[in-house]
Amino acid sequence: MGTPRKAGADAGRDTPNGRRVHTGTVDARRARHPSPARTGQAGDTFHPAPDQPHTSGEDPREILLRSRKFYYAPGACSIGIHVVLEELGKPYEGVAVNLREGAQFQPTFTAVNPKSKVPVLVRDDGQVQTEYPAIAYWLARTNPYSNLLPDNLDLQARVLELIDYCVATIHMQGFSRLFRASNFTPNPADEDAVKARGKEIVQKGFATLDKALQGKEYAVGPYSIADSALFYVEFWASRLGITLPPACAAHLERMKARPAVQRVLQQEGLA
Repeated sequence: MGTPRKAGADAGRDTPNGRRVHTGTVDARRARHPSPARTGQAGDTFHPAPDQPHTSGEDPREILLRSRKFYYAPGACSIGIHVVLEELGKPYEGVAVNLREGAQFQPTFTAVNPKSKVPVLVRDDGQVQTEYPAIAYWLARTNPYSNLLPDNLDLQARVLELIDYCVATIHMQGFSRLFRASNFTPNPADEDAVKARGKEIVQKGFATLDKALQGKEYAVGPYSIADSALFYVEFWASRLGITLPPACAAHLERMKARPAVQRVLQQEGLA
């Protein structure tokens, strides 16, 4: 199922089954080492990796794309993983999941992820990877050329610490109360209080992160997968009219200026 997109907004194409194929791009300032198998903007020459099997008469682009799939819901937390994929610049097939219509509970999706949630990545080896921190970490570690995970062990720990705080506290404890107050109380009369508590958690979380961001361009200094997690909770705050503290607001604007983020917003119909 697709989402509204402007013509020419991304380097991709629609497939007969209605899914969206993203051929990917690499921002020159991000890739110190070129990917062995990447495509550029639509129309660029495609070069398969040396170890990539090729069947005579079959488009090598199709060989790569048929195994790597990314299941996401427009505007959901999966938007952060979507950003990571675009930063990598490797081809993938994006499959939009309509959470409002309950598509995550249908057999076609639960066969892939019985947890009934996004993001989900079907890896190049056919294995299914779920959970935001695990997917982000796996993508960064298996694509070292991308520089999305610092070499320094202390900074790596800070990256994982920040991702966990964004996902487990700001998202799951804070925004979840704002989005689904009924999940936190059996009494509808208490839902306003639940939402108020959720907003309090979110604001406290951003105040904590704002201090950590002081003097830094990105979450831990160099750009990393931590920034994708921080981006998605900042993006949610901006959509809900929650005022971000100065350093977080500046970080959100820096993220929105990145070509990878701009492509994702276009692809998910949020630009």
